[in-house]
Amino acid sequence: MIIKLNDEKIDLSDPLKISIEIDFNRSQPNTYDVDKANAEAYKSGSFVGDIRKGGSCNFESYSIIPHCNGTHTECCGHITYDRIYVNQLFSLILFKAYLITVDPVKYESQINESYNPDLLRGDFIITSVMIPENFSADGLIIRTTPNDKSKLNRRYSDTGFPFFTNEAMKKIVSLGIKHLLVDMPSVDRMFDEGKLSNHHIYWDVNKNNEVNDKVSKKTISEMIYVDDFIEDGYYYCSIQIPDWKGDAAPSRIFLYKILNN
Repeated sequence: MIIKLNDEKIDLSDPLKISIEIDFNRSQPNTYDVDKANAEAYKSGSFVGDIRKGGSCNFESYSIIPHCNGTHTECCGHITYDRIYVNQLFSLILFKAYLITVDPVKYESQINESYNPDLLRGDFIITSVMIPENFSADGLIIRTTPNDKSKLNRRYSDTGFPFFTNEAMKKIVSLGIKHLLVDMPSVDRMFDEGKLSNHHIYWDVNKNNEVNDKVSKKTISEMIYVDDFIEDGYYYCSIQIPDWKGDAAPSRIFLYKILNN
């Protein structure tokens, strides 16, 4: 199916999935060594919600920590005093996004960029010079190298991950990005004294954990996986989330190719 949006033709018949499926019965990506996402047959008295165990139907309860168990989309409510919910802010069906691939570098003192708290030797960082300026889109999708399939089930507490310098995040903000999608578990360092400085920069949240209403509808999607066969460039993007009141939700994300006229 081909549709026209903003004078561009979009092919909806060949979606490119860039989210990670949560398989409750196998290995999953994980951050901070939290409990894995779990599915369990509901039990009450003689009833068991599993046909394999004699139940009349499959009837499961699910346990998940969206920020740590896989691909998720979050809103400013992640770091604000007031409860702000991603399902009430995000309603776009399709938005234009630009995919780039970056090669994080190991921090050395001669790199003239910063982070709060201070950068440490051995940190792998994404700097401002890696963020292009000559594009126009509401979304920015960042694929980091190396890009092997271990990202589908990686335990990040064992491996760590790259993150943005504060200058890189300020540049992203200056470009007017409304939806930032990354293949890391966080835009901040894994252990950063709880400062989450890049989150605060992106959403313009002040020291009192109050958000600027003009940017409150911006989203960040983390722990995506963009396969190497998907080329850098422009796409239309669809982020699907459950209709629940939370600062973050598991998300299913697709890219759609823009057809040449």
